[in-house]
Amino acid sequence: ISAGKSYVCTCDPEAKREMIGHKKECPCESLSKKEQGERWKKMFSEFNPGQAVLRFLGDKKNANPALRDFPLARINTTKHPRQLKKYRVWPLMNLAVAVDDIESGITHTVRGKDHRDNASRQELIHKALKKKSPRTYFIGRYKFKDLEISTTRFKDLIAKGKFSGWNDIRLPTVATLRKRGFQPEAFEALVVQRGLSEVDKVLTKADFFKVLEDLNREVLKEKAVRIEAYDKLSEGLSKLTVRMPDNKCKLIYADIKPKIDQIVHFLRLGYCKWNSKEKEFWFAHE
Repeated sequence: ISAGKSYVCTCDPEAKREMIGHKKECPCESLSKKEQGERWKKMFSEFNPGQAVLRFLGDKKNANPALRDFPLARINTTKHPRQLKKYRVWPLMNLAVAVDDIESGITHTVRGKDHRDNASRQELIHKALKKKSPRTYFIGRYKFKDLEISTTRFKDLIAKGKFSGWNDIRLPTVATLRKRGFQPEAFEALVVQRGLSEVDKVLTKADFFKVLEDLNREVLKEKAVRIEAYDKLSEGLSKLTVRMPDNKCKLIYADIKPKIDQIVHFLRLGYCKWNSKEKEFWFAHE
């Protein structure tokens, strides 16, 4: 605000969209820096949600409407899951990311090509703050023909009882794959193998897991403990539960006292990771 690079806008949202679309100046941006400062203070006390928004003062003639006077911060009095009611003015994504990059000393970023406009907005913020922008690389998305990865869809299916909860081994989330024993190095190797480009990559569920499991197997060879697994109990063996990919449990017997997050290769069964909270192994792959 002090540098004249942003202003507090109190215009009706619909009227504001029309101004941006028609490259018209907003009456709010012509106010003095003192008045802008007073408005900014009122966002923390007097204004209600939706009544005032901090906006970047962009070029009205920019060919891309997304770069004209985009929002930087807004009022939100909804109870935050962590901060509760501590704050009422919140930075929006582009301001938050731009500041994070500056404070973290980020020099290079890799982001989905659908974030081109956001990258341009953040460059404008960096320039306004007289900071150097990171070098940005854009990549295409992995698209699955037959693998559902929408968390919104997962939530609906959990509510309908199709999955037991967010802890269901059948959900292909990062948290679940981690609990099964898939290693970060395997995902890194997958990206390196497929390459970084702006071309979208289309995969089937079978193809994706075939490649991921092959790469993960190479990583686990050095990390996993190899132990014989038996179908019958005998002296010196412990009774163990292995949760399989279909969410059903398999009983095995082995000479082991599992340690936290331990990854074991049970011979003739496969790689499994011990989950202390559930007191059971989760099957990864053969």
